[in-house]
Amino acid sequence: MSELELNFKSGQQEDRKVYKVSELANEIKAILQKRYFDVWLEGEITDFKRSSAGHLYMRLKDEKAQIKAVMFRGKTVFLRFKPQNGLAVVARGSVSTYAPSSEYEVILDYLEPKGLGELQMAFERLKAKLQAEGLFDLEMKKKVPRFPKTIGVVTSPTGAAIRDILNVTKRRFCSAHVILYPVQVQGTRAPGEIAFAIDEMNRLGLGDVLIVGRGGGSTQDLWAFNDESVARAIAGSKIPIISAVGHEVDFTIADYVADLRAATPSSAAELVVQSKAELLEKHELTLSRLKRGMRQALALREQRLNATETALRLNSPERPIQTFIQRLDDIDSRLRRAVAASCERKKRDISHLRLRILAAVPTNRIASSETQVQGLQSRLIAAMQVNLKLAESRHKSTLGSLNSLMPQNVIKRGYAICQDAATGKLVSRTVDARLGANILVKLHDGSLGCRIDDISRSQSDNGIK
Repeated sequence: MSELELNFKSGQQEDRKVYKVSELANEIKAILQKRYFDVWLEGEITDFKRSSAGHLYMRLKDEKAQIKAVMFRGKTVFLRFKPQNGLAVVARGSVSTYAPSSEYEVILDYLEPKGLGELQMAFERLKAKLQAEGLFDLEMKKKVPRFPKTIGVVTSPTGAAIRDILNVTKRRFCSAHVILYPVQVQGTRAPGEIAFAIDEMNRLGLGDVLIVGRGGGSTQDLWAFNDESVARAIAGSKIPIISAVGHEVDFTIADYVADLRAATPSSAAELVVQSKAELLEKHELTLSRLKRGMRQALALREQRLNATETALRLNSPERPIQTFIQRLDDIDSRLRRAVAASCERKKRDISHLRLRILAAVPTNRIASSETQVQGLQSRLIAAMQVNLKLAESRHKSTLGSLNSLMPQNVIKRGYAICQDAATGKLVSRTVDARLGANILVKLHDGSLGCRIDDISRSQSDNGIK
C-alpha cells in the first residue's frame, strides 16, 4: 500500500515560485504596459458612462470581441466630439489592468470618430464622375482678372474666412469692393445655400471674381464643398471662381472644378488682390519660407515629443493615481447602489408596518365590523322579504288549488254527487247502481230523489268487474 502512495515532497519543491494574487496581477500589468504601451484600435462604443469626477468609462467592441476602455479627465479636454453609445471610433492608448478585478483595459489618450473611409470613397466616386464629364479640364477654366473692381465672397458671415479675406485686402491696399453673400458652410443645408448663392451672384452680375470657401475643419466640416450641386454651380458660373476651402492640405471637389484653387481663404484674397506695394513681395516670400521652416521645426519637435512621451508613458506617475481613481469610482458606485438598496428596503419595511398598525387600530376594526354587520343585516332583511313573498305565493297557489277541489265548487261547475238513498254510499260507477234502486242526487242548491230505471255502460267500462 505504501508503494502506491503519492509523494508530494519532491526535491524540487524548494525551487518553485509561489505568487500572491496581487503579485501576479501586478506582473501581468507590467508585461501588458510594456508590450502594448502605444496601440491604435477601432471599434464601436458601448456601455458608455461619465463618472462624477469627469472620467469616461466605456467598452470598445466589434462583431467578435470587446475590451474595456477608460479616458481620464485630463485627456477628455482635447476631445473634439461627444462620445456616445453606438458611435464608431478610432482610439489610441496603452493596455493595462485594473488590479482589484484583474480585468485588462485600454487607457485612452486620444479618441476620434470613425467614418472618414466611407467619405473618401464617396469623394473618389464623385471626382471620377465629374472628371469624366470634363468639368476638370483646363479648357473649362476662366481667367481670373488681375485688378477686379468688385470681389464677391460666398462664405459664412461669422467664420474666420471672411475676416481673413478682409484683413488681407486691407493689408494689401485694395481699392476693390467686397460683397459678401452669407451662407452656411457646413451641415445639411450648406450645399444648397452655396449653390444658390453662386447662381444668384451670376444672375445679378455681382462681382468680377468670386471667392467660395471657408476656414479649416475636419473632413466632415468641409464636406459641403464635395457636393455635386456645388460643383455644378461652380462649373456653370460665368464669373471666375476661386476655391478657398480649409487648409493647404485639404482638397475638395470644389477645388478641382473652380477656375483657380487657393490653399486658404487668405491665399485666395492674395491671388485676387495684386499687391500695390512691390516692396512687400520679398517680405511675403521670406515669411512663407519662415512658416515652412517653423512647420518643419515643429514637426521635428513633435517627433521628439512623441518619443519622449512614449518613454515617459512606461514609467508615468499617473498610472498608480489612475488606478486609485478607478478604485474610488468603483467603491463610490458600489456604495451608492448599497445605500439606494438599503433605503428601498427600509421604505418597504415602514410601509408594511404602517399597514399592520392600521389593521390593528380598534376603531378601524370596529368600523369594519359595523360595515360587515350592516351588510349582513341588509342581506338578512332582503332574504326574509324574498322568503315571505315566496311563502305568500305558495300559500295563494295552494289555497287556489284547495278551493278548486272542494266538492261545493266542483258541483257549481255543473257536476253532481250521487248517493244510494238506502245506504248513503257514493255511486260513482255504473256497477255500483241497481235497477229500481233509489238514489239521491245532490246539486249546489239542493238535492233530487231519483229511481234507476235503466243502466247503460260505456264501451270502456266492459272490462270492469
